[in-house]
Amino acid sequence: MISHAELLLTAQPEYTRLLLEASAKLKAEAEANAGGIGSKRIPGAVRTGVDERGIWLRLSRRASHGWYVEYGRPAVRGHKLTWMQRGKRVFAGKVRAVAPRPFLRPAIDSVTEWLRGQVR
Repeated sequence: MISHAELLLTAQPEYTRLLLEASAKLKAEAEANAGGIGSKRIPGAVRTGVDERGIWLRLSRRASHGWYVEYGRPAVRGHKLTWMQRGKRVFAGKVRAVAPRPFLRPAIDSVTEWLRGQVR
């Protein structure tokens, strides 16, 4: 079976090679950015690819907290806050605010600028 990327490569080889290269750059930069924020799960959880709509990026389930790392989180209060940590269920009455530590947006911006330079 032919993948979407292979189908695009046969239809528009120059355009598709550029997108595949950009996809690889996006993954590498996002993982490099995430490596410096102290989360061991995020660098291996970045997925990128190319389909008929262009480049896509997603985080696997093992890094579901990536949204909070990227955008931060306000302090939360409640009597039944719970989550899993190191395989154990944790309960808390409040959770402190977390400042944003962007790793995806800088990678997206960098690759977008690189693509603009390639297209000109």
